[in-house]
Amino acid sequence: MKLKASQDYALSMICYLARINGIASSREIAEAEAVPRDYLIQIAQELRYAGIIADKPGNHSGYLLAKPADEISVFDVLFAADQNTIDRFSGHEARKVEMLVNRTLREVSIDDLIGGCEL
Repeated sequence: MKLKASQDYALSMICYLARINGIASSREIAEAEAVPRDYLIQIAQELRYAGIIADKPGNHSGYLLAKPADEISVFDVLFAADQNTIDRFSGHEARKVEMLVNRTLREVSIDDLIGGCEL
C-alpha cells in the first residue's frame, strides 16, 4: 500500500509530537519534518477532527497529542489524513490483502512506531 503525501506528513507530524511529548508550533514541526507548513496546517485540522491531536491557543500555541501515543494506531492517523484508505484496492484477493494490512496497522501504535524506528 503506497502512502499519499498527506498520510506521510500526518505520520511525520504525529511521530514528532510523540517524540517530544509536548507542544510544538506548526512552524517547528514543518521545519523539523521538512513538511510544507500550509499543508501541515490542513492535515492538522483533519487530525484534530479525528481526536488525535489538540491545539493549544495562546502565547505558546501549538499542537499536542490528544491522547497517549500508545493509544493512537498508525491506521487512525492514515485514515484521518485520507478517509479513502480502506477503498484503495479492488477485487476479492486484493481486498483480503487490504483488510490484513488495515488490521495490522490498527495494532501498531505511534508509540510502537517511534520506539522501533525514526522516520
